[in-house]
This record gives sequence, C-alpha cells and structure tokens, in this order.
Amino acid sequence: MLASFSFAAVVAALVFAAWCVVLVRFAKDRADLPSRLPRSRVLGEIVGVLVLCWAAFHVIQMVEQGSIFVRISITLVPVVAIVAWGHLDYLFARAFGGLLLLGANHLLNAAFVAQVPARSAFSICVYVMGIPGLLLVSSPWGMRNLLEKTRDSGRWRSATVAVCAFYTVLFLGYAATAR
Repeated sequence: MLASFSFAAVVAALVFAAWCVVLVRFAKDRADLPSRLPRSRVLGEIVGVLVLCWAAFHVIQMVEQGSIFVRISITLVPVVAIVAWGHLDYLFARAFGGLLLLGANHLLNAAFVAQVPARSAFSICVYVMGIPGLLLVSSPWGMRNLLEKTRDSGRWRSATVAVCAFYTVLFLGYAATAR
C-alpha cells in the first residue's frame, strides 16, 4: 500500500502544482478564464468520468458480489456522464469537487495503511483539502468567484497560490518520506 500512498500523494501534488500554474500564468492574463474554466464541458466530462468510475468502484466494493447493484453501478456511469454533459452547468467545477472528495478519502486511507509520520497533522490537512471539494459540488460557482478574485487582486492570487504550493510541497514531502 506504500506504493499506492506515494503514487496518490504525487498525483495530488501534481494537481495542486497545476493549479499554481493556472493561477500564476493564466488567471491575470486571461480575462475569460473565471467564466470559462468552471463551465468547461470537455475538461469537466474527462474529470467527471474519472470520478464516476472511481465512485462506482467504491460502490462495487461495498455491495455484495453478484448483487443487482453491481450491474446498476456499472450501467449508471455512462448514463450519468451523458446526462451530466447535457444538463449540468459548471461541469468542471463539480467534477473537480468530486475529485477532491474522493482524493481526500483515498489519501486518508492510504496514509493510515502506510503509517506515514505525523498522521494526525496530515489528516487535518487532507480534511481541510476536502472542504473545498464539498463546496464545489454544492455551489460550483464558487470556483468562478475565486478565479475572479485571483484575477483582480494580487493578495487573493498570492494567498491562493500559497495554499496550492503548500499542498504541493506537503504531498511531495509525504510521498518522499513514506516508509
């Protein structure tokens, strides 16, 4: 499970590093980024299908093998993906929120199994990472509002980049020091 934790921590670090790049490189220069990125259907569908498959995997693990719910879960992934494409606004923001939630769950489980040092501090940081995921799923326009604030205010941009950089360093550090 150590490889799973290290891999998951590196992937999480790359996600937060990508957000640093987006915020530093594009948020100020691209005036349309706050309105376009959270509503991006293509990115949202890619991330959303990944999240739906991951969620279906969790459902399949929880129900009895051979149960009708296994077939229903597998069948619902493409159905929900198609319905989401046609009917959900802010698709990328919602899918990214789901990714944060499932990622937090996986990181907590993998950190427990890998017995990483300072697990309680790591757990607090991961739970705090999951809160924006909850907010993005429930009110996805919050991503648009945050991107607008980072575009218009240097303080907001610096603070948001600092948080993303903190999580990048945290996850890379834990991936490197995991036993």
